[in-house]
Amino acid sequence: FAGSVPEPERQSLLMLALAGWLLRRRRDGDFS
Repeated sequence: FAGSVPEPERQSLLMLALAGWLLRRRRDGDFS
């Protein structure tokens, strides 16, 4: 997967995944 995706696109995909994970955690109430 990582080899077939250009670097900038891979980075934005990573950021999207991280943002989604953080939003899910915050909605679950893990953050104070």
